[in-house]
Amino acid sequence: MVRKGRPNLKLIVNFTPTGMIPTKKMTPYVPISVEDIVEMCLRAVDIEITMVHLHARDEKTGEPTTKLMYMAGIIAGIRQYAPDLIICVSLSGRTFNRFEKSS
Repeated sequence: MVRKGRPNLKLIVNFTPTGMIPTKKMTPYVPISVEDIVEMCLRAVDIEITMVHLHARDEKTGEPTTKLMYMAGIIAGIRQYAPDLIICVSLSGRTFNRFEKSS
């Protein structure tokens, strides 16, 4: 099912499903896998978020990552069901403080 845009919505709600800091040790609710991050984003779309700020996680370690394979999967999963959602992709300055260090 493709979700339609909401032209009358006057509030911008930016959702960040993982952030850079939380870990599974801190809270069991932090999504790690591509599928879990996409699912959480789509659940948030259902309650009318207007944009998402993404951080990818390495599925083996749970650590933040800039690896394209993870981010591409998240974006593709979101786009399949919410093509109009504004997506902000973060490389984050906390772990990767120089663009050259990202992959």
